[in-house]
Parts: sequence; structure tokens; C-alpha cells
Amino acid sequence: MDRSFDPERRDPNSGAISGDKYSILDTRIDQSDYAKAKAVVEDAINDYPDLNGVVGLLSYNPPLALEAIKEAGRLGDIKIIAFDEEDPTLQGIIDGHIYGTVVQNPYKYGYESVRILAALKRGDRSVLPPGGVLDVPARQIRRDNVEAFWRELKQLTGAN
Repeated sequence: MDRSFDPERRDPNSGAISGDKYSILDTRIDQSDYAKAKAVVEDAINDYPDLNGVVGLLSYNPPLALEAIKEAGRLGDIKIIAFDEEDPTLQGIIDGHIYGTVVQNPYKYGYESVRILAALKRGDRSVLPPGGVLDVPARQIRRDNVEAFWRELKQLTGAN
């Protein structure tokens, strides 16, 4: 939102939220209903003719948003931002229809947890990170790194 960090700021639960560069026009919830998830994007396209972006927070949202935007003839006009690593989302990034996604790294979480716990079991406290928290940062996946990320993901999951 290009706004300064303010831990005391509380934005309203509905209505627009504006920053210097971006505005969130609306927040729509689908109650994990796939048909509704697609319908809320279709409704947003109709409600906001100048809509230029949607954000899908759950793994099924970006592929359904892509379907809705494609059916509305708005591919290229409305960017999709994702928070998942599902195959259709990654393919959408390769195809240029999804701008990018932010992913966590559960494999690194697991690896580091076992590494640290095993060392602690052996009495080695040197593995503890400063402050006691190991940061495993989220990653931004875009067109320039999606194929390498997808190869790594397939290797980690044993997928073909």
C-alpha cells in the first residue's frame, strides 16, 4: 500500500482502503465455496469496470480468478496476485496471465526444525538462532524465476 508502518493503524473491515499508489476497493469472502470464489471475481469485474487487479489468498482463488477474467475478455487488463504454489497458478505465471505469487517454504521449515531439534537433543545449543526465532522468508515467484522454482518444487515433492 506504500504506507508507513503503523502497528496501531486499523483499517475498516469493508469499503475502500487507499494508499499513495494502490487502493483496495473491496474485500470479498467466498466461505471456501469454489463456485462463489469465481462468482465474487465476476461480480467485482462488473462492479468495478476499471478494476486492474485481484488478489487470491487461498490456493484455489487464483486459478478461478483466471477463469473469470478470461471469460470476461479481460486477460492482460486485470492482474492476478496469488499466495500459493498450485500448478495452475505457476502455469498462469509462465503464460503471463498471473503476475506472481508469494510462497512459504514448508520444506525448509521442516528441515530446519529437525536439524535444530536433533542438535538440541545432542546438547548443542549453538544451533539456536539469535532471539530464538529462525526466519524462513517467503519467496516471490514471478515469470523470471517460476520455472526454476517449479523444478525445485517437483524435486522436493517427487512430482513429475
